Amino acid sequence: MNALKKQRVLPAILLCSAAIVTGWWAQKPRVSEQDKQYYASLLCALVAREHRAVPSAQLRKEISQAVEQGNNDYALSRRDFNDAAASMVLDRWQQLRPEIQQQLRQQQEHCQQQLTQGEN
Repeated sequence: MNALKKQRVLPAILLCSAAIVTGWWAQKPRVSEQDKQYYASLLCALVAREHRAVPSAQLRKEISQAVEQGNNDYALSRRDFNDAAASMVLDRWQQLRPEIQQQLRQQQEHCQQQLTQGEN
């Protein structure tokens, strides 16, 4: 009888574990290549205007405002702020050394490449 219970419990535990992992994976934010490029472009344009370091929270706010302002009132589909995409490029920007950031402020194309390379 004890062996029969084990035979029923083990598959149930495995099914529950699989459901939890699948649910977690489905909730994991995904960022498309197009979104990575768009948010990198926004960030690079914003930092190019600045000649000094800007706090990440301020950059996030400015990116969010740029996304919202980019929506036309008459547009049928509106772009929503993608927090995961913004976080991805902001994290990458913050990882760069200050002297690299300063160089990239003056080279927007290189800035975009730097922020999107090696990201998934």
